[in-house]
Amino acid sequence: TMHEHPSCFVKKGIPRGFWMRQLIETCSSVRDAEKFLYEQPDADSRFNFVAADGTHAVNFQVNPDETTAFTKRELSRAGHLITTCHFVDSMTDKATESAASSESRHG
Repeated sequence: TMHEHPSCFVKKGIPRGFWMRQLIETCSSVRDAEKFLYEQPDADSRFNFVAADGTHAVNFQVNPDETTAFTKRELSRAGHLITTCHFVDSMTDKATESAASSESRHG
């Protein structure tokens, strides 16, 4: 799944559709996806996507116009990964922590 917003275009870099297609065609694991993020040229916009394999899932936020090319959110200790069509922010961090806390109390 990939989410972006028109205001997120930075107007330079590889069009995100081509960028994502290359990621999908060349990566077979979350580790491959992260390596791809380090090695590939920037995409033309900011967006986020989830990469998952049989053992792990990560929400990556691509930030081509920032000092940090991407940020990531991994599964919580309870095995939850909360994502939305919005970029990572403090409110979703709190929701993830709350879900993990609830799971540890009720699990």
